[in-house]
Amino acid sequence: MERPFLSRFFLLCFILTPVISVHAIVDGSIEMQYFGGTVTGASTGGTSFNPKFSGYIIKPSIHLNYQIATVIFGIGPTISVPNVTNRDLGATTISDSVSAFRYGGEVYARWQISKLLQPFVRFEIGKDKFTETNSGYPTITSGPNAGTVLTSQVAEIKFTYGSIYYVAGLGLQSEILPFIDAFLFVGYTFSGTSVPEVQSFTLDGAPITNYTVNGSFSYTGYQIGAGAMVHF
Repeated sequence: MERPFLSRFFLLCFILTPVISVHAIVDGSIEMQYFGGTVTGASTGGTSFNPKFSGYIIKPSIHLNYQIATVIFGIGPTISVPNVTNRDLGATTISDSVSAFRYGGEVYARWQISKLLQPFVRFEIGKDKFTETNSGYPTITSGPNAGTVLTSQVAEIKFTYGSIYYVAGLGLQSEILPFIDAFLFVGYTFSGTSVPEVQSFTLDGAPITNYTVNGSFSYTGYQIGAGAMVHF
């Protein structure tokens, strides 16, 4: 049910706005945000845990605007490149790296109280994809030695997961030069659940086939950052 809704939203971003806003104002923005939160559904050695993550996001966006009185409404596409690190992982973990990509659309409403005081609210929806590579000492999960950690061997697994994500937040924007604004933003983000897909799994460098990751992943978190906007 998620895909039809997301498709309709993208149609609004790319097609509907130019139709309803003949005299649209165009803006483009770039921002950097602190990105932190918690992954739920993770497991290792048969034991579930909820690792926390932190890092940053680079996020460019473009919008077509429509103004009513002192309120500017914007809608358009956006992409995000998160760079995060998982923390509070299992005791048997040696290393863990994460790469990610987000793409979607967003809408905002900004109140032009003055050049320096322009509060806004913003909502974003899109699709994300995370790729994680984790190495550690394997744990025996069944039999008389269940729970034993094999420190003589090293396992490495690479898997991907992704779903629909959402961001809702508010901010404050100020004009610093003609046609150039600076802004602050704070938001709450969360994702739907997704089943991880294993890309590769090795034990002491030897590939292991037909390995799966149990459970489904999702995350909640927050984004705090600053950016600049050029508008016409």
